Amino acid sequence: MINSLVISPYFLRILATLSLLFLHIANTEAVTLKEGRQFYATGEYAKAIESCEKAIEDKQFDSGWRLLLLRSYLVTGQLLQAKKLSETLLQDYKYRYNAEALWLFHLSFEANGESDKSKQMLQIIMQFLEGQRGVSDESTIVFIGRALLKTATADPKQIKENLYDRVLKSDPENREALLAVGELALAKRDFKLAGQTLTRAIGIYPEDADLLYALAKAYSESDPSQMEEPLHKAMFSNPDHIPSLLLQAHNQADAEQYETANGILKAIFKINPHHPESWALQASIHTVQNKSQEAKTARENGLKFWKTNPHVDYEIGKKLSSKYLFKEGAFHQRLALGFDKGYVLAKTQLAQDLLRLGQDDEGWKLAEEAHKEDGYDVTTYNLLTLYDSLKNYVNIKRDGFILRMTRDEAALYSEEALELLIQARDLFSKKYNTRIEDPVIVEIFPEKKDFAVRTFGIPGGDGYMGVCFGKVITANSPKSLIAFQQNWQSLLWHEYCHVITLQKTKNRMPRWFSEGISVYEERLRHSSWGEQMTPEYQEFILGGELSPIERLSMAFLVPKSAAHIQFAYYQSSLVVEYLVENYGEECISKILQDLGDGIFINIAIENHASKLDELQPAFTEYATAKAKDFAAEADLTKPNPLEVNPLDQNAIVDWLESNPNNIWALNATCVNLIDQEKYLEAIPLLEKSIKLYPRQRGGSSPYGMLSLAHRELGQADNELSVLEKWAAIEDSATKLYERLMKIYADRKDWPSVERSAKRFFSANPLSPVSHRFMALKSQETGDKAASVRPLKRLLLLNPADPVDLHFRLASALVDISPDEAKRHALQALEDAPRFRAAQNLLVRLNEPKIKPDEKVKAE
Repeated sequence: MINSLVISPYFLRILATLSLLFLHIANTEAVTLKEGRQFYATGEYAKAIESCEKAIEDKQFDSGWRLLLLRSYLVTGQLLQAKKLSETLLQDYKYRYNAEALWLFHLSFEANGESDKSKQMLQIIMQFLEGQRGVSDESTIVFIGRALLKTATADPKQIKENLYDRVLKSDPENREALLAVGELALAKRDFKLAGQTLTRAIGIYPEDADLLYALAKAYSESDPSQMEEPLHKAMFSNPDHIPSLLLQAHNQADAEQYETANGILKAIFKINPHHPESWALQASIHTVQNKSQEAKTARENGLKFWKTNPHVDYEIGKKLSSKYLFKEGAFHQRLALGFDKGYVLAKTQLAQDLLRLGQDDEGWKLAEEAHKEDGYDVTTYNLLTLYDSLKNYVNIKRDGFILRMTRDEAALYSEEALELLIQARDLFSKKYNTRIEDPVIVEIFPEKKDFAVRTFGIPGGDGYMGVCFGKVITANSPKSLIAFQQNWQSLLWHEYCHVITLQKTKNRMPRWFSEGISVYEERLRHSSWGEQMTPEYQEFILGGELSPIERLSMAFLVPKSAAHIQFAYYQSSLVVEYLVENYGEECISKILQDLGDGIFINIAIENHASKLDELQPAFTEYATAKAKDFAAEADLTKPNPLEVNPLDQNAIVDWLESNPNNIWALNATCVNLIDQEKYLEAIPLLEKSIKLYPRQRGGSSPYGMLSLAHRELGQADNELSVLEKWAAIEDSATKLYERLMKIYADRKDWPSVERSAKRFFSANPLSPVSHRFMALKSQETGDKAASVRPLKRLLLLNPADPVDLHFRLASALVDISPDEAKRHALQALEDAPRFRAAQNLLVRLNEPKIKPDEKVKAE
């Protein structure tokens, strides 16, 4: 017989203790929801999914686990799983009252192409605001705002002020509200608001990848030089943060580093093989590289789950347009609008594409439609404001050009602008064997903000004087160029060269090559035009700052400074110069032809010059030799103020004695000598400075001091010689040109007056000075017909003595246009009734005309 097992109280205590111990161990191994969210935030999505699934399996009822799992499915492209989970959770009433859950359900159904269900989720969220469901917390308010924005059923400004700001008023550190405001500002291109809000948010959440990425995105659109820091921080916080990776891929594509961009995209597809925006970028890269089948496949991959997703074609088209492939970009925007005719982003982008293609009627109509659908959008608002201004512009059509400019400026220099453009077309068409069939549109804006809006869609565009889109050129007028000392004629010459090269390549050319050819052609046209070697550029070259040719386009995108972007133009032109000198002018035309045929730039250069790995060291040697030859005997260094006090004249003289070829010391010494009127002592030092470094430009140039010294000493011929040498290297020195006109006018050297007046005119046609001397030259040489134009222009420039101008015009027009002459004589007498000469002229104009044969008969 077996006795019953007797369990002692002591044993029970041991058993209970062990149970508690095992339970504690089990609990310590389980991942908390906070830890799961941290996995997600740092890009450990697999761990996040695993922890969520384990928690759900263990009957953890916190809804946060299921929503985190749904987010993780969406970010990793597990869209079918996301859809199934959404449908399951919708069966539970508590998720139907959770705005965050409904928003995720919306994203899930949308990603799977189930538009009706997706829209239904947004409607349910918005019902919270309508009172059918209570607004329970601040998170709900934020998601209501997101739903209202997505459906475009409320004004974005009101959403910000009445919803997001309301949350931030009660909770200034609310992460979701801060992110929502930043994203709203980004979407509406309000980069100032985006930067302010996101910078504030990052101060609270310094390792939040979403916030850091959003700030980097804002900088990428407004100030690219500031983009790298927040982007790198975002990637450090979350190495698998897809938006940050995609932004990096875009940056590489913009810099024409397509292989690097493809590598980043491959990394994204490992995380999420179905990311639509990434496939859109992949499709655009393939299109740029002329890989049509690969581009088609990439687009199909982007549309795999949502067949009618308009955002895929919008992104493809937008990137193609950024590569100046506006026709291809417009095609994809039309595809996007075919999926969703109310898709405002595509409509706005298509409007800009059409305007850049010269299809103005449809472009402005679409801009108006987009603005009606989204009145908060900065781009369409700016465009339509500009459109109202453009109605007052004149359109001048001549010989294949449509010149669009303000009426006042057209009267002052439109004829010369058209003549220059025609000269450029005739020269470049022959040189590069390209014929332009359709009219080329040239728009000139007196206000810099109008130029920026027409060109970029928003004010700004600092550093850009003109832009060519293919057959449309936009440019700042001389009014806004004066402050930049930019010659308007060299600007038009540069931009029209782009017309030819872009047309020949079908807009398929790297930026560095396009800019390089245009700057090179500027220098060929005039010795003072285009980028030239400077001490700063010399320092860049000898300091090892030449960009590799294959990465030269990147130098335009993220320059270290304003000087570095100008250096990028110079280096690009130097590469072109090297190719021409070593392989002939036809080499450039052949490379352009290959680019138009879809051949990659490196291959095209190899076909007609040499392999890039051979070209690069040869070019570096060429550029280095140029830098060393530049002012070779001059000392271009500027001493530290601690070495030489720039206010101490004796210290400067002492420094010059120790450094006799130092340009700064020579010029500084001469400034002091000129101030003391010691002209004879200054002259040899100034001549030495110029001999050592001949291309010293600007107001502080030694040429100015040397010409002044000669003038004060009565050495007129010497002064004139110095001024002419100075003029040969300046393209916008109006005071210099005016001085030359006065000297030549005093000498009755009218051809030289005309030459100097044209120089002045090319710098500033809005000043009366050049017109006054042109009129004087014409009258003094008896060329009354030639005096008409400058006299008429002088009348438009608020002259001090309009009576005299009207009389001179009337006198010039007597034999050319008697009726017009009579009108100007009357205008002179209107302000000066006793003007005897004008009275006599009017009498003569009113005398009956007698034919020669009748006069003979009467006699």
